Amino acid sequence: MMTTSVRTAARVPAVLVLEDGRIFRGRAYGAV
Repeated sequence: MMTTSVRTAARVPAVLVLEDGRIFRGRAYGAV
């Protein structure tokens, strides 16, 4: 599952996908 998250993040840097299944758009959210 982590591989998929990393791949998605690499393809769409604007969208951060966590292993929890949460999706954060932009770095304004301060997601680590």
